[in-house]
Amino acid sequence: MVAEAADYDVRMSGDLTSGGLIGGVRDGEVVPGIANKYDVICFDEASSLFRIARGDHSANFAEHLNNILDGRNVTKDLATGNLDYEPRCVLTGITYPPDDIDYQRFMTNGTLSRFFIFYRPIDSEFFKSTSREVLQRARASEPDVDQSITDIQRLGTIIRAIALHYDVGFQFDHQFGKEVEDMIIDAIHGTSEEYTKEIQELVEPDLTRMVENTLKLGAVFAALDYCSEVVDDSHMESAVRLIERSWRQTLDFFEAHYQANDTRNGSSLNEAMVEMLKTLLRNDPKTQSEVADDIDRSNRTVREYASELESLGLIETVTKEREKEYKIKID
Repeated sequence: MVAEAADYDVRMSGDLTSGGLIGGVRDGEVVPGIANKYDVICFDEASSLFRIARGDHSANFAEHLNNILDGRNVTKDLATGNLDYEPRCVLTGITYPPDDIDYQRFMTNGTLSRFFIFYRPIDSEFFKSTSREVLQRARASEPDVDQSITDIQRLGTIIRAIALHYDVGFQFDHQFGKEVEDMIIDAIHGTSEEYTKEIQELVEPDLTRMVENTLKLGAVFAALDYCSEVVDDSHMESAVRLIERSWRQTLDFFEAHYQANDTRNGSSLNEAMVEMLKTLLRNDPKTQSEVADDIDRSNRTVREYASELESLGLIETVTKEREKEYKIKID
């Protein structure tokens, strides 16, 4: 709604073919895809993008998708002519992480690192809190619809004004200090070093791109700061906070995803599980949230580790005051 209020052409999309997004031949004519027609494309199910790229008939789709996300020319040689255009669109969507997609492939080819990803583990507590929120809304009085529409229109007007202020190809002047540079390196490289070697090796090709993403996001914060043409320390600090959150949640996802695969394949304990045992040996029992803080993992990941460790007879789980606690099992 905000994008529409800013006069952007928006397309709500379900499942797409490669030709639908990129372009192809229709009735003997070369026709650009919706990436050339719209400013914002919202996917009802974001995993459809990766399912397209998975198909053998779409061998070059991942490359085209990367070009779209970078704003680079999309070129495609077809039997009846050539497809060549420079997209200027934003792709967005939500999804439950499907199990039938090779995420490692999309991390190593750079596709996932071109998105800002915010991953949230969904557990029984989430569904319970959501149910309560639905009930509370049902009991509440009618929302102030007029005020909501006014807020959306105001935000759309601001975005439109910002877009009109800058010429196409405008280059921001980056002026930030050494402390901010160190902060960026720590947020990206330092955060990845907190995870297992397998995860570090998986995401290593994308560390530089995450730095580039931080610079781009810093320019966005500068634009929001009264159309500033200089990216300063404050803009970069705001960008780093958001990037670090997205990057950590991406790493959490990969950790949980590969831990689930390791468990199904009967693999041995990973490094984070060992750290969980160490923190319990130092002081137990500990609650799930305390363990999560100690080993810097999500509550969902801690539950998965605990289930595996308990099945191996190494720890036991007790419930105290409606919260799980873990302690070393002593026979």
